This record gives sequence, C-alpha cells and structure tokens, in this order.
Amino acid sequence: MKEFEFIKKLSDLNRYHLTDGELGIGDDAALLGELLIAKDVIVSDVHFKREAGLRNILFKLITSNVSDIAAMGGTPPFYALLGLSSDGSINLENFINDLKYVLDYYKIDLIGGDTTGSICGIFMSLTIIGRKNKFLLKRTTARSGDILFLSRPVGLSKLSLEKELGLVQHSIHHHYHYNQKAEVALGGLLGSLHYVTSCIDISDGLGRDLSHISEDSKVKIIVDEKYFDTSHLEKFNIKNPLDYILSSGEEYALAFTIDKNYLSEFEIYLNQFPDILKIGFITDGEGVFLRKKDNSMVEISRYGYEHL
Repeated sequence: MKEFEFIKKLSDLNRYHLTDGELGIGDDAALLGELLIAKDVIVSDVHFKREAGLRNILFKLITSNVSDIAAMGGTPPFYALLGLSSDGSINLENFINDLKYVLDYYKIDLIGGDTTGSICGIFMSLTIIGRKNKFLLKRTTARSGDILFLSRPVGLSKLSLEKELGLVQHSIHHHYHYNQKAEVALGGLLGSLHYVTSCIDISDGLGRDLSHISEDSKVKIIVDEKYFDTSHLEKFNIKNPLDYILSSGEEYALAFTIDKNYLSEFEIYLNQFPDILKIGFITDGEGVFLRKKDNSMVEISRYGYEHL
C-alpha cells in the first residue's frame, strides 16, 4: 500500500466528534473550531543526516509544520508540542539552544510534548497549532477557469539534497534544503482574500502536490512551461532544470489558485510579494499536465516523492 492510499484509508477514521465545518485528515492541517493543527515526523538517515547539525534539522522540522498552517491560510499565534526520541548522541544543552533559535524565528511557544530514549537513531515529531483566518484554504475547492500561481521559484532543494547525498558535485551548499522558509506572511494574506480558491504547500514536489488539488477538487491542472524562469538552476549546468522545478520536494513554497474574475484585484499584491509566479490554470478533467513550449502535453501528476 502506497503512502497516499494509506492516508485516504486513515481518513475514514473521523467517526465520532468532528462537526460540520471542521476538518480531519485530507488537507495540510486539521481544523477544530478556530484552531488549525498539523503534525510532521522526521527520522535520522531518512529525512536528515546527523552531520547537518541540530539547528538545520530543527529548522526543517518546524518549517514543514508552519508551512502546513500557511497553506491553509492560517495565522499566528503559533504553539507547538515536540516529541524527541534520542539514542544519546544529542547534546541536550545544544538542542535547547538550537530549538530556541528556530522557535524564535517563527515566534512559536513550546507548550508540551514528550521525550524518550531510542535504541538506535533520532526521531522527532512536532505538532503545531495556529489560527484559522477569515477564509479557510483547502485542496477541494479549485474550479475550472481559476488561475494557478506559485509563491516563488523552486528546484534548489532537490539539487541541495543530491549534493548532501553525494550524487552531484555542484557548487550549491549541501545544507541549503534544510533552511527553506515557510510562507507565513503570504499564507496570512491568502487566507484573508475571498477569491483564493485553493492552496497547498510544496513538500513532495510540484507535480505530486498539485495532483492532490486535482484529485480532491476533481479538476484538471495545466502547468505552462513558458511561465518558468530556470536561470536559478541553469547556472549549475543541469541538463533538465525543468525536471527539478516539477519534482523538488521540501520547498515549502505555496501553490494556489485565484478566481479569474479577481485577477486584477489580486495583482495589486504582487509588489508586496514580487517572487510570485503565474504558472498555469485549472480546467475541466483530471490530472496534472505540463504544456510544453511546442504545445504538447506531458502528465506530471507523479513528479515528486512518496514516502511509503
């Protein structure tokens, strides 16, 4: 059973207490009343190398959670619960100092959690709590005709990870991918606008993550090659830079859709967020497709990473 099939089966376990308007499994975060709640887990030698250092590892863990709240249009204040299982190789004083650094970056209060020993390896989990905004952004509400945007260029996280794993020797720093930032300010803006119709953060790859919007909203997504600037990747002499844009995970950029009737109204915010890119549109049908410069279509629904 693959990861996303497993998650869909788990979503059937919302059976007792959720009320109308609340959300369980199936989006970037759960909604209980006015609270948005998300959780991530990372494991040594699967999600991180110990040599990356505690600060980098914690930054990655906390950013992935904050990004889930941003993808729902959520806002601070943020609260967190931390789980740590260690084999004794962590200097706990350094851990506290590095944790404080990351919590301070996102202005998060740590309110609880659990610790335990491990026979082998390091395991961390984080649960984050944020606030619902004026409007809740979901994966199920994109509509035919909507315009698709991406909050910033992507692709370098995958290249950095390949450098860390020794697969490439490009000049990018091998720890770059640990330090991507969550789009807190943009998520807060999008959650305040009634014409934002869907949103997701790029954690598994653009193609793979857009497939969730496609499946849940029952729409077809067209990503247009002509909108992408690949210069930030071309300087590394990559043969197929567009493949990195479509498949790079742990970017924590936001992909979101706007009602086409409000496009000019939304464009006034582009001065505030100059890295936002228009990358495509929504139409009737199913799947995620790249329209190439020669107008041919390539399905990209599986461009990205699946964890199980």
